[in-house]
Amino acid sequence: MSELIAEKNRILWHFDQQTLVIEPWGDNSLRVRATCRPELNDKLWALLPPGKQPQSTISQGSESLTLRNGDISATVNCCLKSTGVSVRPWGSARQRRARTNTSAH
Repeated sequence: MSELIAEKNRILWHFDQQTLVIEPWGDNSLRVRATCRPELNDKLWALLPPGKQPQSTISQGSESLTLRNGDISATVNCCLKSTGVSVRPWGSARQRRARTNTSAH
C-alpha cells in the first residue's frame, strides 16, 4: 500500500514499510530522507541549518505531488506500476547556463 501526503511544506510518501520525506532546505535546494524504521531521524548530520524558511509550493496531480523550491522541484508519483521520484531544476537549459555563468562572475 502506498500513501502520498502533502504536509505543511513537505512531501511524505509511505510505501510498504518505508518512508520518504522531501522538504525545502535553503534556497534552490531540497532535503531528501528515507527510512525503513518506524520514525524518521531529524538529526542534521553534515547539513548546515536551512537558514530562512524558503518559499516553496506543493502542487497536486492526479497521481503525484510536486514540491518546488526556487529553481528545483521534486515529483513523487505513487500510483504507477513502478513508483519513483524525479528531481529537476526549473527553467530551460539555456536559462540554467545563464544563471550559472552570471553567478560565477
